[in-house]
Amino acid sequence: MTTDRDHADAASLEAFFAAARKETVAPRLELMNAILADAAGLDAERAAAAPRVSRAAPKPQALGARLAGLFAGLGGWRVAAALIVCTAIGFSAGLSGSVSLSNNFGIYDTASYDDTATGVTALYDLALAEG
Repeated sequence: MTTDRDHADAASLEAFFAAARKETVAPRLELMNAILADAAGLDAERAAAAPRVSRAAPKPQALGARLAGLFAGLGGWRVAAALIVCTAIGFSAGLSGSVSLSNNFGIYDTASYDDTATGVTALYDLALAEG
């Protein structure tokens, strides 16, 4: 809870804060000139001490070297080749449209159909009835 004393303290401090916000203190001109001269001296020292390095244009890599670097992130060229082949097979199977998830693959051949459907076989019957 706040008291009257807290409000009085805040009001008396507000006058000090307002005066501080009005006052702007800029650094002296001599100080700024000294800082800039020091920075210029450091720049000159660093430029003299730095070794000159000529940067030649990098030699272009052959296509094989670039692909080897790319495939190294995947695990090597063998893994990349397997990934490319699987992608091509999946793409061609998707475009052909002849692949379906029907009974062609023998998914339901092992299920037993008896009249006393209990337990797990009841779930198979339910799935076959809906799908």
